[in-house]
Amino acid sequence: MASKAYAKWMVTLSDKDRFQRYRKELHGDEEKAFDMYMRYKIISDLYFFGAKVMGWENDVDKRGKHYLHPPLHRWLASKIGSPDDELILVARKHLKSMFMKLYCLQQILIDPYVRIGLFSVSPTLVKAQLAEIKQWATNPWLLKLFPDIIVPPGKEYNNWQKSTANFLTIYRPPGKSIQGEQITALGSGAHVSGLSVD
Repeated sequence: MASKAYAKWMVTLSDKDRFQRYRKELHGDEEKAFDMYMRYKIISDLYFFGAKVMGWENDVDKRGKHYLHPPLHRWLASKIGSPDDELILVARKHLKSMFMKLYCLQQILIDPYVRIGLFSVSPTLVKAQLAEIKQWATNPWLLKLFPDIIVPPGKEYNNWQKSTANFLTIYRPPGKSIQGEQITALGSGAHVSGLSVD
């Protein structure tokens, strides 16, 4: 059984079983098992990543109403993370863009060689969206659990391999030649040649 500090992060029996498996592999080291469990959950469960790790489950509007509605947002996160192409029609202010941006960050955590295109009608909006992704990447959980992918940003993100208003590459391990940034954020009217995205 996990200690109370760790147990609150485990919702399902499957979560608890995974943690116990990691703890057994690590000869009873709960702290390392918990770190492995959290790393797994962040890259495999977009809803968990947003609700628990980013703390969105605690966010409320000016009326004191929670932004997250678990049945809706679990569904939304599962659709965004699905490899199938689907049109998602949900009203404004239901966190579609938030989960989409978090999905971009999750993809970097899964594969630092990924190339993501983030596009919008408004150049100003897409730059703001990329700025928010950069801010999220400095989350203490991510810095602790993914030191091989999320390096400390430094002042104005200058420790990252590339960080401008339209481009982001946090870190890519050497040994593989990839053209393009982890995220390329462009608005309408942008002039691009040779853009490669996955």
